[in-house]
Amino acid sequence: MSKSGSSLAGITLAVIIAAAIVSIGYFQVDVAPVIFTTTTTTTTTAVACTPSNCVNVTIPAGAGTPAGAPGYAPDTIVVVIGVNNTVNWVNADSSIHTVTANDNSFNSGNMNQGDSFVYTFTTPGTYKYHCIYHSWMQGTVIVKNK
Repeated sequence: MSKSGSSLAGITLAVIIAAAIVSIGYFQVDVAPVIFTTTTTTTTTAVACTPSNCVNVTIPAGAGTPAGAPGYAPDTIVVVIGVNNTVNWVNADSSIHTVTANDNSFNSGNMNQGDSFVYTFTTPGTYKYHCIYHSWMQGTVIVKNK
């Protein structure tokens, strides 16, 4: 093979690799969140979330990168039924996130920046949750009786 033929083959390979990387990035950011969205229909009662009856959890800016771990702030909370058993998660990050119970007892669906998800716990126990898009994002809600 001539030197110019070898250079052309190398350039072609580099273009193919670059196109594959761009395609994967596009899939992760724009396609996967739409394809893999689970729609859940639930009936909930609106609860006014005030500092006295509600615990706030933030998904901080940068949570979408492993360096932003654990991804929920705080990542472990304790609530008491009848006192402060409503939790309000707010996505302050630019990435899409979810608040998904490991046992599927609650699921926020996709949360864009600025979105919030409110859930009221009514049964004592330990509830572990995660973001379906970012494996390092994990949290725990410990629910106690009065």
